Amino acid sequence: MQEFTTTTPFAKIKPSTIVNTNDNKEEEEINKSTIIDPEIPIKRIKTQQDTFNFRQSKAFLILDNFIKELNESIKSKPLPNLSEHESKASPILLFILKLLDELEQFLGEFPPVAEKGGFTSRFGNLAYRDWFDKLCSESDRMMDQLLDKALEFSKCNVNTSSSNNVKNNENALQEVLDNFKHQEEKSSSTSSLLDVPKEPSSPTSPTYCFYEKKERWHVKELSAYWKDAFGNRTRIDYGTGHEATFCAWMCCLARLNIVTRKDSYYLVGLVFKRYLDLMRKIQLQYKLEPAGSHGVWGLDDYQFLPFIWGSSQLINNPEEITPNDIHNEKIIQSYSDKYMYLSCIQFINKVKKGPFGEHSPILNDISGVPKWFKVNTGLIKMYYDEVLFKYVVIQHFLFGALLPYEPVEQKYSGINTTVSGHSTTDPTVTTFRK
Repeated sequence: MQEFTTTTPFAKIKPSTIVNTNDNKEEEEINKSTIIDPEIPIKRIKTQQDTFNFRQSKAFLILDNFIKELNESIKSKPLPNLSEHESKASPILLFILKLLDELEQFLGEFPPVAEKGGFTSRFGNLAYRDWFDKLCSESDRMMDQLLDKALEFSKCNVNTSSSNNVKNNENALQEVLDNFKHQEEKSSSTSSLLDVPKEPSSPTSPTYCFYEKKERWHVKELSAYWKDAFGNRTRIDYGTGHEATFCAWMCCLARLNIVTRKDSYYLVGLVFKRYLDLMRKIQLQYKLEPAGSHGVWGLDDYQFLPFIWGSSQLINNPEEITPNDIHNEKIIQSYSDKYMYLSCIQFINKVKKGPFGEHSPILNDISGVPKWFKVNTGLIKMYYDEVLFKYVVIQHFLFGALLPYEPVEQKYSGINTTVSGHSTTDPTVTTFRK
């Protein structure tokens, strides 16, 4: 039986030498006096053509598979209760929760201010920049501690596995590409794009971590995504691009074998949910502006992924909650702690006034879809169109050794458009048609 770590698209690869460029004049000025570090992820998307190239990149193939893997892991399951699941979740994930708790504690150190240095801000509170500076100053230390924790729990697993568990990592990515090619050629509508071989079960260890050796570039790469996942210091805003960066950060953990498929459910239900709760507190405390918001014609001002994974939770839910039940206040109050989708609706109702159909017309329209499965698959397609393939959003995305911008081989060039929901032959793609 093959090990999971040899076939997952998230296995690590060595960093390559890359040239740093910036699409933001502000950042260019900062970097004029800064030595370029080839081990730090950078922005690569400068034009619309680059956005198209991204669809054919290894980074998109990896991220696409990761998002759908997490979507499948949380399907038809309520959010885990930390007190009940603490013994089941990986101690590495529990450590990540502590890091997010630490970021929340920083909020107390930097309360909102009316002005700062004689300056006021029309949008957003200037104290956010102090909080952000604290985040950046502690980021490397946090990632370093996280890698130490991963190494600690990796050692106990290495003892119970053979020495050849992890093969060459480039071969690992190749195997996944072959797997996608195989899926593309299947004609059955029941085939899954998530059919990646699972990791072996072990009767001796409840935790799987195959992190082998800590290297300095691991800290730098993880830190870059971590710092970019909580908003923009200059604009004092936050949006789906930053949320996508946090997803990329989690994906990088998988690429380094720090988390595996066994952790997927808790990665969504504990780690991402905790991130979501933290970002809501940051948004409220510092009045962050929505980054690139479509106003009422967007799904939400700040988030997107919790609607995808949250709708997956509600597929065949035992309470028989329907998409239209988002208008039922009693349902929202009773089950928002169990389902992310309902939690998002509850937060929207808290921060927005007026009829729901007026301030959230897209969500209102989606509530008319009869089945959660259709909602889920439609949201995935919408996510690619409105976030991953939208130039104004994805231009800020970072690419490095773990999520490389380089294209996949030509024989796989058609895979991306298929799995992204832009092929009518893809059986997993549906729209919001009733």
